[in-house]
Amino acid sequence: MKKHLTILSLLILPACMGGGDGTSVDLTPSGPSASMNAEFNPLLNGVRMDAGESELFYDERVGQAAQIHANDMLVNNELSIFLAGTERDMGDTLNSLGYGWQDIGQMVAQGNYSLAGVLSEWEANGSPAGSGGGGSDELTFEDYVEFGIAKAGSGNDQRWVLLLTNPN
Repeated sequence: MKKHLTILSLLILPACMGGGDGTSVDLTPSGPSASMNAEFNPLLNGVRMDAGESELFYDERVGQAAQIHANDMLVNNELSIFLAGTERDMGDTLNSLGYGWQDIGQMVAQGNYSLAGVLSEWEANGSPAGSGGGGSDELTFEDYVEFGIAKAGSGNDQRWVLLLTNPN
């Protein structure tokens, strides 16, 4: 089956750009937060159920790929669908973690959000003009089965990644 990669990015820029306020950065390179994913699960699935779609399930490798990308964006002070300085995308990261996939959807955001707040932004704004796709359409794409969400940083200097997948 042909692999398909759908990438959406949401560029939500905080009012204050820069390298942060001098406080420590809360990177989590060892892995994604299982409690954050557990808290996000009913929020995301509420959007899907309202659209008549099936429930998504958290996968640790998908969460780990999202965390790798969130950490990379924070360390490199950017918001991108690619890892800094490379053409590596989320599919490459999942492949390196041994996760076989058919479809991938990705959303990124920057700013000081709660889980409900960042989901609301993704629902309302989708992806920036010219990048294709958008918002709740991507969140409710019927082929997605698993997800992972990650955050790196603190305060206004946070990077968020939502990864939606359909495994092989």
